[in-house]
Amino acid sequence: MFYARLFVFACLFIFVRCVLEISIVKNNDVVPPADDAVCMARFVVHNSDWCSLAYISKNDGSTLGSPLSRIYSISDGTAGNSSGIVYFMVSPLDLTIQDLLKSNNCSVVMSLAQTHYCQMKKYDTQDPRCAQVILDGNFVFLEKKSKEIDIAKDVLWSRHPVMKTWYHFVLTHKWIFAKMEITKIAVVDMFGGRKFPSVSEYFTKNCTKYVSNFTENVHYLRNVQILN
Repeated sequence: MFYARLFVFACLFIFVRCVLEISIVKNNDVVPPADDAVCMARFVVHNSDWCSLAYISKNDGSTLGSPLSRIYSISDGTAGNSSGIVYFMVSPLDLTIQDLLKSNNCSVVMSLAQTHYCQMKKYDTQDPRCAQVILDGNFVFLEKKSKEIDIAKDVLWSRHPVMKTWYHFVLTHKWIFAKMEITKIAVVDMFGGRKFPSVSEYFTKNCTKYVSNFTENVHYLRNVQILN
């Protein structure tokens, strides 16, 4: 009897998961259309928990002058509340951060490949329809007394709870908060080349429809295993 119930429960779970996955893929309203590069940029940024941060090394030694990149946890807002501003919590002991303290010019890249959306649509990571966004600009360190630090804590810790533990108990790392000051935006979300939405439109256009509708689904998709 126990195994029969377990089997029924497993079948029900798989059925519900498949229905959710199919509904997400077929619902064209959850992802911005290819002709809306602004909302696609906001969409990808908000539904990314990490980014690849690229910069030119200024540290003396074997990496001096070399282009380098490293993964960092990020957030632009609590789930469904996108600000478009990418926040970081980092340590000055990190050699990358030491580089950025010398010259803060950098770029960050985010992609929907972070979620299972592209897999479900059978898009390769490099397929332009597996949308990615490149933000160029400056890595700005927040002042210790800045009210914006409270915002950074809230949005980062809501997505990366362990960061709160690091901040309060790993004191030797002298954690600091930073944000990306965006100067240029590039979006790749369809065949035909990059699109370059303006920074002003990126921050002013209302993209709530897409951000609020898809955020919970994206976080769901991060935790499911695709059925072959």
